[in-house]
Amino acid sequence: MAARGLAAMIVAIPVVRFLVFPLKHRETGGEFIRVAELSSLRNDRPVRVVVVSDRRDAYTHFPPGPIGSVWLIPPGVGANPADATQEIRCLQTICPHLGCGTNYVPDRGTFACPCHASDFDLSGRRLEGPSARDLDELECRVSEPDTNGRRWIEVKFEKFQTGLATKRAVT
Repeated sequence: MAARGLAAMIVAIPVVRFLVFPLKHRETGGEFIRVAELSSLRNDRPVRVVVVSDRRDAYTHFPPGPIGSVWLIPPGVGANPADATQEIRCLQTICPHLGCGTNYVPDRGTFACPCHASDFDLSGRRLEGPSARDLDELECRVSEPDTNGRRWIEVKFEKFQTGLATKRAVT
């Protein structure tokens, strides 16, 4: 009887570890990801940059690759002149309506969704179109100088659900 119990435990331990591994090692998210050198930011218009990071999906760890893109908006571009904060802002490039990528339209100074004609101002506010909400703003910061004296723009990248009036992060 004791031998059966010992044999069952020997089999059960790897099975339990297999089932618990994804729970212990799931993506935590919320880390800042380096997206661009500060000196590459233009002073007159938003800049679209690709976000590159490694990913973990349950049992698989993927090497670094593109996971999305963001709009970096330099201080003063599209901001209210009375706003004293004057910080770099970061917007998700995905239209909240149905997930199409937005484009910057310099002639109008807006972001436009080519799929369903939603327009957004440079602060991400919805101007017109079927989108039920503004572009999603992401937290960003400028790093301290690295060993070479370069400063980087870092973003807490998230993807949000599309097609809904509420803003919920997709995990």
